[in-house]
Amino acid sequence: MSSVVAFAERDGIEMLVLDDDTPCLSERGIAEMCGVDKSTIANQAELWAKGKTDSKFAQLLKLKGYTASTLFTKIQHKGNTVHAYPEPVCVTLLQYYAFTVQKQKAMHSMDTLATRSFRGFIYAETGYAAGGALPRPIKNLLERMSLNTVPHGYFAIFKELQEFMLALAKNGLDLDDRTIPDISVGKAWGSEWEIKGHDEVYGARIKHEHLYPESYRQSGAGPLGAWIYPVAALPAFRLWLQDDYIENKLIPYLQTKVKAGALIETDVPQIVAAVRPPALPAKGAKVLPAPKAAKIAKPKKGKKDNEDE
Repeated sequence: MSSVVAFAERDGIEMLVLDDDTPCLSERGIAEMCGVDKSTIANQAELWAKGKTDSKFAQLLKLKGYTASTLFTKIQHKGNTVHAYPEPVCVTLLQYYAFTVQKQKAMHSMDTLATRSFRGFIYAETGYAAGGALPRPIKNLLERMSLNTVPHGYFAIFKELQEFMLALAKNGLDLDDRTIPDISVGKAWGSEWEIKGHDEVYGARIKHEHLYPESYRQSGAGPLGAWIYPVAALPAFRLWLQDDYIENKLIPYLQTKVKAGALIETDVPQIVAAVRPPALPAKGAKVLPAPKAAKIAKPKKGKKDNEDE
């Protein structure tokens, strides 16, 4: 079964790329671009599936060499079933509703695609690059990492959480401008800092600029201030992250993302397991010895090897 490797929604248009690099629109997305009801697109798909190919749209699609028995691929994305309409179907639907039916919205959509291909449009909007490119959540994380530095003597929550956030992204959490886990951790740690009076113990925390990539809506506000903390407090933060945040606060945060559609409920346990540090073996438990390295056979004496080989 196909899976989604990139997804974006712009102005109600759901765009996605499948794991074979196929650019698609959801049924709602192609209906929006064509300026028709979702049920109209569904009806076209139903007629095609029944072999009723006498309509002008169906004839146009056949002329393009489309032979699949359905107009869409049914996939699961974030717990929902999505009808993903591939590039040739979407382009033909747009042409039909723009030039045959003369829907203004479809004409406008065709104008949008006039300077670039449908594939290029979907790839650009979803931030996807064909050929095994990094998934968008990891790409977003790397872009944020490249933009932000921390002055000597301090640590930043975002920088300290990079391994933690990578595990979140690899296990199903879609990191984007609506899902920024370091804000959740930062607020909880800031509260802990104030309650425990850590300013008196480690020195005062200070605000330092934090930047977001252009693809994030937060970037429009320019450099934002984020708390950074004296590096002397780093051991205390790491212990708090393991013992308090991961154990008591992470699941409630992830549940908010499930409700927002950024995460599938069944992915929550594996995310928690991925970021929870493993326990050391119990005292007295046998630890298996490391495997011995294989012996490398010594070359037999003989003629000197040819240096050109």
